[in-house]
Amino acid sequence: MLRNAEYAPFVVFIGAPDLHGLQDPDGSLERLVKESELLRQSFGHLFDFVLINNDIDETIRQLESVVEKLSAIPQWVPVSWVY
Repeated sequence: MLRNAEYAPFVVFIGAPDLHGLQDPDGSLERLVKESELLRQSFGHLFDFVLINNDIDETIRQLESVVEKLSAIPQWVPVSWVY
């Protein structure tokens, strides 16, 4: 991943929900949580913002808020994209 003045990505990681209070008869949620944690451990240093998806409406609200804040901050783009 490139992080410099020419390419300035903003990486959001949306992690799996906590298993507390959730039914998981086939174990798929538990696998999702484990894989989510492995991704966070392996690539967490590349994430600019981390969300845990315990409530889809709240997760969407937080993601929209982050994107809105980013739109107010100047971003670097290659000059060739502008002209």
